[in-house]
Amino acid sequence: MNCIKCGHEITSEMLTSGICFQCGAPTSDTVEAYERAQQEEKRKRAEMQSVAKQERLRKQEQLQQEESSRYKEHLLSTGYSFETCSIEKYVGLVSGESVIGTGWFSTMESNISDLFGVESEAYSDKIKQAKKNALDSMIKESVSKGGNAIIGISYEMIALSRDMIGVSVNGTSVVVNKKENEEESTYV
Repeated sequence: MNCIKCGHEITSEMLTSGICFQCGAPTSDTVEAYERAQQEEKRKRAEMQSVAKQERLRKQEQLQQEESSRYKEHLLSTGYSFETCSIEKYVGLVSGESVIGTGWFSTMESNISDLFGVESEAYSDKIKQAKKNALDSMIKESVSKGGNAIIGISYEMIALSRDMIGVSVNGTSVVVNKKENEEESTYV
């Protein structure tokens, strides 16, 4: 550290004696100024880190919003084309899997349903949930690969054991663009 009055380097002997040998200024002023400068530098670093962190969080949130938007707008078809869109690029195969346990109560309810020959709502709900989970997984994979639609979707059910249901869904991720001169379609 240098003397704040003359700029001469302060030695340990000067600190011990309390004055700058070059100009006679008290070293306590230099020490205080040095500590203030260090604190200011530390504050600026912390502020810069905070700004950088806020910027990273903002960018991360923006990316998540963009991905969420692409996820919600993802077109799906069990066929191999879309009437209002043209396929611009085949991205590749995508898949999603879900294995779900049925649970003891669902098993008991299904046994009673089987006994009376009626539908098991508990198992139906589990299968619907497994299909939704598998489809969500497949769409996320398609979005991460740059696709905005999936064609040729097919499901496969797998009974892994008495209390486990597996669902696999496969398709081809593609990039589609709306055909020109096409009216807005409202398929449900």
